[in-house]
Amino acid sequence: MGKKDLQCLFIGERSKVYHDLLGMLQELDLNFQVKLVGADKKRISRALKKIRTSSLIFISDKTPFSVEVLSDLVWQYASDAIVVIVTEKTTSTSLKKPFGNTQFSKLHFSKESAASRLHLLYLIEVIQIKWALRRCKRLLGVSEKRCQWLVDSSNESIAFISSELHFYANTAYLGLFDIDSIHSLPSISVKDLIVDDEHDIFDEFIKKQNVRQTMNRSLVLSLRKTNGKTFRANIHAIPSVFKGRKCLQLWVHPLNKFDFNQMENTQKVESKNLQIDSKEVNTDKVIEKRKVTPNSILMGIVKRKEATISAQQLVEMKLNESRHKNKISSHMLSLKVPIAQRVGIDNLLFSSSAINQQEKRQIFWDKVKLTRLLQILIKKKSLNVDLFLRVSEASVLDKSFAEWFLPSLKRIDNKTPHLTFLLPSEVSKSDVKSYMRFIKALRASRCQIGLDGFSASKRSLRLLKNIKPKYVRLSLSWVKQIEGNTTRELALASFIRQLESKEIKVIAPCGFSSDMRKLFALSGASFCQERTRKTA
Repeated sequence: MGKKDLQCLFIGERSKVYHDLLGMLQELDLNFQVKLVGADKKRISRALKKIRTSSLIFISDKTPFSVEVLSDLVWQYASDAIVVIVTEKTTSTSLKKPFGNTQFSKLHFSKESAASRLHLLYLIEVIQIKWALRRCKRLLGVSEKRCQWLVDSSNESIAFISSELHFYANTAYLGLFDIDSIHSLPSISVKDLIVDDEHDIFDEFIKKQNVRQTMNRSLVLSLRKTNGKTFRANIHAIPSVFKGRKCLQLWVHPLNKFDFNQMENTQKVESKNLQIDSKEVNTDKVIEKRKVTPNSILMGIVKRKEATISAQQLVEMKLNESRHKNKISSHMLSLKVPIAQRVGIDNLLFSSSAINQQEKRQIFWDKVKLTRLLQILIKKKSLNVDLFLRVSEASVLDKSFAEWFLPSLKRIDNKTPHLTFLLPSEVSKSDVKSYMRFIKALRASRCQIGLDGFSASKRSLRLLKNIKPKYVRLSLSWVKQIEGNTTRELALASFIRQLESKEIKVIAPCGFSSDMRKLFALSGASFCQERTRKTA
């Protein structure tokens, strides 16, 4: 991107600071496009869809719009853009990531300030670097597509592995090991296809490929198909990059008893499970033929126990409660899955970056998380802890998700009073009915309700009034905006006291300063999130 291609989006009403900022940009001898959009979620979404990802998005600290919501929108539609919070107060101007993956910068702006001018020049240079990096990734993508085409059309049995896990394989590889379909790969480790006695040999071989350069790229091992039949094969491992990931490309050459000529053509793979017609060699057609669903992948992960539940303890902030002898401990639950497996499944099931695909991805991982939790709770005879579980907006609003999950709660009916679902604190007006329907069903199952990521916006306050939740978990990004502003800190303390007086317990997020911790404690907040984790 040249300096002539700079795109700027200003959020909020026209103001003097925006006018002065625009004048400074013009003085920098740049040709750029400028768009002003009101502080409305739908308008901002439409504007973000039209701009390039490498752009500058300006929002004044006086604009009445949630920075956390803006962070989500930018990450969704313009992930490489930088959000610049324009303020006239003295504050840090360093680039940082306080809101997930979106990059933010606070600009202490003054029309006559040389520092403001240098800061803008710095941001423009960063945007140019981001654009160049994006272009390199596109070119790498072209190379990777060509590599995938060669792999798919090859008669050789080839797979891509990372941390001993598969995340892609061609049709010849599936047929060689009698694997049902490519959807089954994420639940199959490479070691599952190697005779147990030779695991150590394989580990040493892979270690050499990853740690140092070596000319020895092949190894003869005893392998076994998924049906239990064994055969000898020569394995080749080559460092590679596939779909943006550093990995190993694995080639398998069967020896001796296995007649490799049977796989003379990929079109004639004789696997009963694959059921491929002689003209249907495309991997997508194999998947389509088998009609493997995300649920089958889900059960494969859960059956192998690749997914675990992590429990983060909530510390009591009220002294009188923390000294209570019979107090019940509380834990925030989350899902832990090997990153290689998670990315591999996302690439297989949700290849598109469209919004509906992102929602399906959230629903899928919520299902995995809830399935593992239900397995754990069913095995427990009693429950003496309170558990908090976050559920995404996509899952809450999806009718099929409710139909899948709510009947399962009956199996743990005696434990549901100890289970609290933290639901999004903001939903659009059109989705309120579906949202309330889900909450009604949870309460019918005796589950507790809490609001997650609360930032005292109009929508959050409206939900708070209508739902009357048992818990409210504050948004970390919202708290960080308040921190250091005495007036807003006092308002937050007053708000916490009001909630607690109405028997709504407040959960303070982790990641704030010791001063804010004191503010939460003095205000009467019930819980504080700790950074330390342990596995349930």
